[in-house]
Amino acid sequence: EAQRSMAERLRQLGDEAGMRESVMEIVGDPGFFRSPEDLNDASRAHFLRLLAPVFPQSVLDALDQTVGAASREELLRLDNGGRRELVWMLEELAWWQEHFDRAAKLLLRLAWAENETYANNATGVWSQLFQVWLGGTAAPYNRRLTLLRETLRDPDPTIRKLGITALSSALQTSNISRVGSPPEDTGRLPPDEWQPQDNAEWGEILMSCLEELERALDDPDEEVHSEAIAAIGQRGSDLIHSGLLARWSSMARRLLGEPFEVRKRLLEVVEWQLRHGNPTGEERTTLSRLERELSGDSFSDRLRRVVGAWDYELEVAGLGDGQEAIRELAAYSFENIDELEAELPWLLRTEANSGF
Repeated sequence: EAQRSMAERLRQLGDEAGMRESVMEIVGDPGFFRSPEDLNDASRAHFLRLLAPVFPQSVLDALDQTVGAASREELLRLDNGGRRELVWMLEELAWWQEHFDRAAKLLLRLAWAENETYANNATGVWSQLFQVWLGGTAAPYNRRLTLLRETLRDPDPTIRKLGITALSSALQTSNISRVGSPPEDTGRLPPDEWQPQDNAEWGEILMSCLEELERALDDPDEEVHSEAIAAIGQRGSDLIHSGLLARWSSMARRLLGEPFEVRKRLLEVVEWQLRHGNPTGEERTTLSRLERELSGDSFSDRLRRVVGAWDYELEVAGLGDGQEAIRELAAYSFENIDELEAELPWLLRTEANSGF
């Protein structure tokens, strides 16, 4: 309790020269933080968090020697309150642009070994740092984009997936929010949050991030490739509303050779825009063409549209026309038994549960 009271008082006093040497002796003591297991002690981790905004370099040095040097297995064992304190601590430090890179990289390592399900876990805070608005940092976006590109080129596919998670946050243009707030109980108040000067700068950032997302579609790792496709679907409406329909459509067309289950999310975006997005005449033409292309016309595509778990075709057509679609599909099946037999494994799974 005395240690905590001292840390709280130091946090309020700020980085006074007379205090710095004493704190560095404590934080730098090899017996205080020797391994990640030491950070599982919630009281120690909380003590470190209280000191972090006031003595950031000393604290980051201690974390580099523990979190930064730990294996994934060691990081997965970080829990019991210690991990929570670390995430909050790094979230606070990331507000200052001079500490952004180190804090963000440490958050990335914790996200690499994620074991929490909170919205503000390491993964959530990491990705939030790359929001163009409400990013929780004074770091300019070009600096953040540099780190993001490094992440997307990391040899570890799990790290690259986290880079795509951050890209998705960067491409969000509506309903943007931030979890957490700057630390205001210290003698060293945080700087203002960075934001673009105008829509032109914002647009340039979006285009840079789209280039990275399109490049990720070529990633040799299947999970990274799938994560990139998911991000394209997740941010489809945002990008279309931001006037980037042509660019989004171009990326969507690169996926026309993917199975219908993959194209389904993109098709849902297109259908929603046609029904609720109030597109211009030119946009409607583009969306209608893309709808036809994503829907596909093979027997496999038609089967999934009509009797798959996603039955938009029946919903729009109405029950009568929907039943007619089923009859036509059944007639085709009897005339093309080989194609039907190839689809039997899918028909016997739970996905084929519509069209009754």
